[in-house]
Amino acid sequence: MLKVSRDVFLDVMHRSGEFSLEVSQQVEKRSDRARFSIEDLVFKDARSRLARKLLELDEKPGSRCPGNSRGELIETDPRRFG
Repeated sequence: MLKVSRDVFLDVMHRSGEFSLEVSQQVEKRSDRARFSIEDLVFKDARSRLARKLLELDEKPGSRCPGNSRGELIETDPRRFG
């Protein structure tokens, strides 16, 4: 992580449209994730929150479970492990 002063940051934002666009996109992504998290906590039960999180992890590169490269569902209900 690079720490820069506010003035330097604003100068770079002003000079580089590409950098400004990237910063805006990153802020939007973080805002969306925060909103989804809040909505999940308020409106969804634990099972639904877990399902959404697993789907999010599946979309990230390198997040597949070892030995499960076909994207199959994995049983996660501890009551079925008996």
